[in-house]
Amino acid sequence: MKFPCPHACAASQERSISVYTLCSPYYTTEYWRRTYEGTMPVGDEDDWELPDDIKNMTVGVPVEKQPVGRPKKQKVGRIKNNRTACNGERIIKSRKCSKCGATGHNRSTCTYRGLT
Repeated sequence: MKFPCPHACAASQERSISVYTLCSPYYTTEYWRRTYEGTMPVGDEDDWELPDDIKNMTVGVPVEKQPVGRPKKQKVGRIKNNRTACNGERIIKSRKCSKCGATGHNRSTCTYRGLT
């Protein structure tokens, strides 16, 4: 059984050509079967014969590389809203306006018209 290529379907509809003539033979199930024809099962893992140096090998943690590009901006000194404490409790700290001192908004959205 052959499976048509997705690109071949549109071309075959325009010219009334068989889809299978436009498709590469590598997409047929016959080629797929031939690909895995000579494979051998690996057997049970307990029956494998491994050299001692490979059996005793330990794989460590990969070395972390420096990412490419400019480092991300550190958030040092900023107010952290909606944090979670180490005991799982939610910490919600509202912002405080530097103009009027009220909470819930900041200086740019303040509507206070007091003496300055």
